[in-house]
This record gives sequence, structure tokens and C-alpha cells, in this order.
Amino acid sequence: MRLTNLYCVLCGCPCPDPDRIICEACMTKLTSTMIPYQFTTYCPLCGMPEFSREIDCIRCHGIDEYGMRIYSLFKYSGYAKELIRLYKFSGCKELAYLIAQLIFSFADDVVKRPVVFVPVPCSHSSFIKRGWDQMSIICMWLRRFGCAICECIRRSTTSKELKHMKRSQRTHIKEDSWIQLKENSQTVFDDNVTYILLDDVLTTGSTLKACKSLLDTYGVKQIVGLTIAMD
Repeated sequence: MRLTNLYCVLCGCPCPDPDRIICEACMTKLTSTMIPYQFTTYCPLCGMPEFSREIDCIRCHGIDEYGMRIYSLFKYSGYAKELIRLYKFSGCKELAYLIAQLIFSFADDVVKRPVVFVPVPCSHSSFIKRGWDQMSIICMWLRRFGCAICECIRRSTTSKELKHMKRSQRTHIKEDSWIQLKENSQTVFDDNVTYILLDDVLTTGSTLKACKSLLDTYGVKQIVGLTIAMD
């Protein structure tokens, strides 16, 4: 779904196919770095690789600090990191189509149950800077693919950007007061589907945890988290 020139946005090589925004070689390298949940053992709480059943997870130490299963498509490095940088910070919105395709395939292969995607909104300051919400545009494409979307969560205007904070600083941030259900939301949650909280990068999981706590108060029973990458 190309709107720009005929060059791969990742490597700059010619990419004449109008339906591709990255070349076939970069696409192969990108998809080869996806976390293979179907075939590898990962921590059921935070998604980190498990080196041994007898050793606690190096991220969450075996403690269910999130209260839900969290998946990530990639580790936040290499091609995936560049993909997110181009999308979020260089304004390459066309990448939303590609990311939505990857999310759609992942949910179909791994989660499998009927799902509803719940995008985690960006901070108010980020929206003011960019003029658009990165997860909302991805969900626009997911909706076109036939997915159910529930944009029921909002952040208060006082919410802060976390990307410039250290991991230790993020863990002390209480996001519960920033994460709210949208005013006049008429959302009716269905017990027979899994609600997938959708965000871009997992660092400490504090934002996803706050969103889950909010949905918990409305009686949502099946909740998982899904991020594009895990830092």
C-alpha cells in the first residue's frame, strides 16, 4: 500500500512493486526475527525466552506482575527497531499497513480465539507533536481486514511520555490515573472473546498493566497484551 517513492524504506534499494513498502529481502529478514511462540518455550507471563524451567524468568522472575499473558512480535532491535523508528518518529505512516498485516497473522496463528483489538492510545503530548496516533492507524487497517476493534481507552491530558525515562523510573509511575474509559463509551464487553491490548513497545509493561486493571473493573475476563516489540 505504497504512497511514496519506489524504494525500500529500510534499505533504500529499488522496490518497484507498488504493493510493497519494503523490499522482499528486507521483508524476509524482518519476518525471520519474529519471536516464534508456536515452536519455542517462552515465559508465560512476560514473553521472554526461557532458558530453563528451573530458572526464574530474567524479566519478571516468575512473578505475575502483569496479571495477563503478553506477546511481542519482535525484540526491540535490528530491523524491527528501525521499522518502529520510521513509523513513529519519521512519519512513515504507510508502514501501518505492513504492521497490521503482521499483527493480523500473529493473532490468527497464536491467539486463535475470537479476538477484539483494544489499542492503547499514545500520550497527549505525543499526539500534539505528531498529530496522529500510531496504534489508531494500525487499527484502521485491522478493521479493514475484518478485525473487531474497540477504541474504548483514553489517556488524560496530563499523561506523560515514558520513552525518555529509565526502566527504574517507569516502574514507579502510577498510570492508573491516566488511563480511563472514554466518556460516553457504550462498550459492552463479551465474555466469549479475548481482548488484545495493542501497544507499540513493551518496556516495563506499566501501561498495559494499567489498561488491564481498567478493563478488569468492567468485568472483562479474557485479556492479553500484544506489542510490536519487546525492549
